[in-house]
Amino acid sequence: MIVLIILAFIIMLAINLPSLIKSRDYKLIIIYGCFYTASFALSLLLAMNVKLPSILEMADSLFKTLKLSY
Repeated sequence: MIVLIILAFIIMLAINLPSLIKSRDYKLIIIYGCFYTASFALSLLLAMNVKLPSILEMADSLFKTLKLSY
């Protein structure tokens, strides 16, 4: 399963990265890289059956830290 995840992310990167490099939009490349890395790490952790906290709980604690409410 882990090998399939790695291959899928390599294929997605090979498809999307050349067009980003050609556009020379470095801000977009950095944002794409951050999201890509986070999703890759979370996918690997889920494949290894690591217990992850809820995204909603993390967002709630972030909002409380920033003193925001929703």
